[in-house]
Amino acid sequence: MDQPTFPIALFDAPAIQRVAGMYAALPRSQQRIADYVLRHAFDVATASIEELAQAAKVSIATANRFARALGYSSYPDFRADLLQVFKTALEPVEKLRDIKPGTRLHDTLLAVIAQSVDNLQATRSLSNADAHEHFVLALRQSERVYIVGFGSSAFLASSAAYHLGLYCPNVHSIGGEGGAEQAVRRMNQLTAQDLVFGISFPRYSADTVRLLHFAQQRGAVVAALTDAPTSPLVQLAQHVLYAKANSALLSSSNVAALTVLEALGAMLAQGQSNALAQARDLAEQLMPYFYFGRADAQRITPAASSKRKQ
Repeated sequence: MDQPTFPIALFDAPAIQRVAGMYAALPRSQQRIADYVLRHAFDVATASIEELAQAAKVSIATANRFARALGYSSYPDFRADLLQVFKTALEPVEKLRDIKPGTRLHDTLLAVIAQSVDNLQATRSLSNADAHEHFVLALRQSERVYIVGFGSSAFLASSAAYHLGLYCPNVHSIGGEGGAEQAVRRMNQLTAQDLVFGISFPRYSADTVRLLHFAQQRGAVVAALTDAPTSPLVQLAQHVLYAKANSALLSSSNVAALTVLEALGAMLAQGQSNALAQARDLAEQLMPYFYFGRADAQRITPAASSKRKQ
């Protein structure tokens, strides 16, 4: 049988190279395992030896011999090597695997709260006064602000637009509807007077990285909110803010990031001559939508009343 094909993106992974290199020398029963590994590497990275043996229709002993034929001491060592290929993507899966049976739901809640507190404290330690001052100044000087966030960071982008929009009148949250293609269309007229603010945390969005690179090429000011200096966003950004995002169960936590975005809104308001007038005007405009008591629940706005008569 010809050597099976597999996704080219996996070719450089050591575990895949071993399987491909040894394929021809393996016994037929082990080639069946190799076939399955090369075609379903992601599934194998998350599978137990029993699950792999069942999927490849071989015995558990054959699966163990397969791993040893590749030079591993055991199947778990082979799986651990293969797992490195998908480490970032599979991190939440592995965290869930570590939850002990019988763990109380309340204990999980307390663990998440404790992790959030740790993230907030770490974010406070990472904060840099000059970085925040320079970023807020750049926001104030920009003609347009484009906020980019995909996946789990999409709602963070919406939150950023909410907090910045009152004091940066030309704010656009992009990356939601229409995805990256629509985002490029909206950013096509970027100039050096515009600012692109990318938000991404593990697992980092490839589209966010590409769009920040696009903004950099167009000469726009590039800023980022991310978790660590090793983030792919850092090398593209002139202004970088950090929010610790460790999570006991998920790929990342957004608590600290939301806090930083809320603080940005407060920092933009600070020292702005018309901030008080804007806040007062907004409160007045929103007054009809606030709930003030039991009597308010029976109140019908003129707009609602007119609709009922129609």
